[in-house]
Amino acid sequence: MISAFANLPALIKKETYLKNTPVYIGHLSYDTPEPAEVVFSDLHQHQFIEIGYVVSGTGTHRIWNQSYPVYPGDLYLLNEAVPHTFFSQTAEEPLLVRSLFFDPRDIFEGDITELGGDRFMFGLFAENNFAVRLSLKPKYLKTIIQRFDELQQENENKALDWQGVIRAQLTLLLFCIKRLSVCSENWQPESEAGNTSPVSVLLQMIHERYADPEFSLKSASRSLHRSTSSLS
Repeated sequence: MISAFANLPALIKKETYLKNTPVYIGHLSYDTPEPAEVVFSDLHQHQFIEIGYVVSGTGTHRIWNQSYPVYPGDLYLLNEAVPHTFFSQTAEEPLLVRSLFFDPRDIFEGDITELGGDRFMFGLFAENNFAVRLSLKPKYLKTIIQRFDELQQENENKALDWQGVIRAQLTLLLFCIKRLSVCSENWQPESEAGNTSPVSVLLQMIHERYADPEFSLKSASRSLHRSTSSLS
């Protein structure tokens, strides 16, 4: 179980991957097995959406205080500011994940970009505001890989109207995931279990950041995916 008194997860800022590009696609390798006791500082969170699928290896995906087994072909969709990380089964066999990072506000307009709204990300987070997992059959995984390849090609080549093409291709990818989620196993982590309830996390945030001039009820509610009124 994650200790509520551990340091907060490291925040990966948007400019780390998305400084000069609307999307980032790359392979990330995880070679650390999950420890017997996971603390919050073992996890990380980021200022962008992440879509990823497991290329090879097995292990676990830790979100908040829950661990879930991962296998090749598993696809993940993670919201902003969700504490998580991947662990490999063994140090000798790394877990390889191909990830796509993007900020919807850089690509789309309107209610699709409104975090927490019913139409945010075309409603993909309507059932769960933190994460979605799909265990894909080979024929569906092939479609996802093709969408990733097309996006990466446009992002690298930057041909005529490439940003508009990326918007169209990303829209197709998101609707593809939404359709697959209807007929596939949909995993919804217990985000408020144990010591990681929003109140416990908020108290830790206050302890860590009370002197930070940018820390406010609004920024905290955004990180915890709660309205300011309910968090207040």
